Amino acid sequence: MSLCAETTPMTVEPDNPPGSTASHDPTSFDRMYDSRGNRALADAFGWTQGGVNQTTLTPGTLSARRHGHGRDDAFLYGLRGRATLVTGDSEESLRPSMAAWFPVDRADGHHVINRGDVETTTVEVSTQIGTDGMHYPDDDLQLANGQFHPNDGTPH
Repeated sequence: MSLCAETTPMTVEPDNPPGSTASHDPTSFDRMYDSRGNRALADAFGWTQGGVNQTTLTPGTLSARRHGHGRDDAFLYGLRGRATLVTGDSEESLRPSMAAWFPVDRADGHHVINRGDVETTTVEVSTQIGTDGMHYPDDDLQLANGQFHPNDGTPH
């Protein structure tokens, strides 16, 4: 048995890993996530082939800027509360046990907003090939070569 297998946990307690409001966005956008709780569940196991995040949104909070993945597929599953799933041309209610899938290079992007009056919780799973190739259709913003740039490619 390898050392990794002997030291990697098999389960994670509800409060471990701790939550975070951090995002990959430029710091000028950080305040958008002040009330978002994001737990990187797969990180506790050292999983490198994908990402699993549990995201809790207080009323009025959004999961992320509306974005599309250039290299990753993404899957979203509703756990608690009723959130609003926003894509380029539609908004849908995301209730517990509902799921959504966002294939790589989906041009219109997506995000979740809590427009209700109670917390919502979702689980997000992605292939986590890399963060490069992210695009933000509501903003003049893209992530390429590890850097945020306006769509014309100049440094942010």
